[in-house]
Amino acid sequence: MTSDDFAWEVLADASADAQMLYEPLAAARALLPDTSEPERQRVVERTLRALHGAGLIVFVRGGDPPGAAFSDPERHLADEEVDELLAGPGWRTVPVGPEGTRVWLAATEAGRRTFAEDAPPEIIARRAAEGEDGGP
Repeated sequence: MTSDDFAWEVLADASADAQMLYEPLAAARALLPDTSEPERQRVVERTLRALHGAGLIVFVRGGDPPGAAFSDPERHLADEEVDELLAGPGWRTVPVGPEGTRVWLAATEAGRRTFAEDAPPEIIARRAAEGEDGGP
């Protein structure tokens, strides 16, 4: 699986449902089993930064899950806070640190639209075969 394929997987998951911050790394551990743990963490961090920077996902702090927070731009984490959070260890450890379970991410409307319109057919086919649609 390429880094681009992994980014599509993260966007699909974030389009389907809100994710706790640690979940993309958990997915990477399953999808990239032959990749070293430090490299998996770098792939996830780069992916999350790229998707956030492109406006395709948003991060919020919240409870279980913080649905209302996603629709309120004032509750979205600022870029600086996202950078600090992704650089930290709280979402990388097992057991997961508090940041891994208190911070959520979800696709923005642009992210959901991008997945629906541009996802590679092989990603859609694989997810369909596994019973995951990646859509809202």
